[in-house]
Amino acid sequence: MVASPDGAGRFPGTTIARYPRRMAEIVNLNRHRKQAARQAREREAVLNREKFGRSKAEKARDAEAEARRDALLDGARQERPDGEA
Repeated sequence: MVASPDGAGRFPGTTIARYPRRMAEIVNLNRHRKQAARQAREREAVLNREKFGRSKAEKARDAEAEARRDALLDGARQERPDGEA
């Protein structure tokens, strides 16, 4: 008996597999967990390099700008009538 297009097999109640049966891929959960942790650490490292990886000149420029802002704010500070700043 030849298989019909509707998938009926040789024996009543059976069907012919349309796709070859394949075994599932075995996944090592420890390896997957470690790989995910490595990727998370790398993402964090990239952000830290952007945030903290500045040259000495950039740090000096930022410190100077902050000092100017502080001086401007201190110069604009008004005294309260009770003597507190």
